[in-house]
Parts: sequence; C-alpha cells; structure tokens
Amino acid sequence: MAYGSGGPPAAFGGNSVRTMKHHPSELGLTTGLPRACVVRTLAPGDSCAAARWDAFVAGCGSATFFHRAGWQQVIAEVFRHRTHFLYAERDGRIEGVLPLARVRSLLFGDAMVSLPFAVYGGVAADTAEAADALEDAAQTWFGPVTARFCTRLG
Repeated sequence: MAYGSGGPPAAFGGNSVRTMKHHPSELGLTTGLPRACVVRTLAPGDSCAAARWDAFVAGCGSATFFHRAGWQQVIAEVFRHRTHFLYAERDGRIEGVLPLARVRSLLFGDAMVSLPFAVYGGVAADTAEAADALEDAAQTWFGPVTARFCTRLG
C-alpha cells in the first residue's frame, strides 16, 4: 500500500498527512455552501408531487388543513379559479408551500389570493429562506396583484 512520500499515516504509526484521491462529492460528502431553495409549481393531477406536498404539510408547524394539496382541485373545479400551488425545495426535500389562486370578481377585482374561501392561508415553511423564496417567486411571477393578498402566517 503506497502512502506517499511521508510514510504511513499517523493511524499506522507514521506522521504523514494522507490526501484524498477522490472529490468529497464522489463519496457522498457535501461541500461548500448549501444549495439555494428552488421554487416549483404543483401540477394538477401529479399524485406523486401531491403526496410529497401533503407529507410536508403534515409535518410543518405553520401549515393548516387548508394547505393540503387537495384544495387545488376543489378551488379549480368548484370555484373555477386558476390555481398556482408553489413549493420550495432544496436537495429534493420540500421546505415550504404557498397555495395561490387567481380570483377575478367585481367585488375584489383581479387578485392572486392564498386559499380563497379558507380560514387560513399564506406561506407555510420550515425555513425563512424557503418562505422568502416563495414570496419572491409569487411577486416575480404574478406581479403586484399578489402583494395585497399574500401574507405570511406567524
């Protein structure tokens, strides 16, 4: 077994420093800064993503029954509002959700609303970064119409 020019490593009675021959990522080790949250949309009818969404909601302290993915279908089919259910994930793990629906009415005008007709709504997130990413995405994608009706719980 070759140890390099300094002899065997300290674990074998030597005093040399052993260098890694592989990049840490090749060994499943993380390196550098954590990855940023990525915001995605929950596609209607995607049962796999909906199950992941609901698993997150079940474990999130700031989420309510009204944050569940099933409301996407109810809002779209019963109330005929277009839905935009956003979620933030990092490394395949959901860290926050923001269910939105576009409500157009004579009374309220054209507005992006988090869970219309529900008691609770807004961002439900485990991390401040996920909450910020979701709010930023809503503002970027849907413009100032979102600002009046999309508020964070807590």
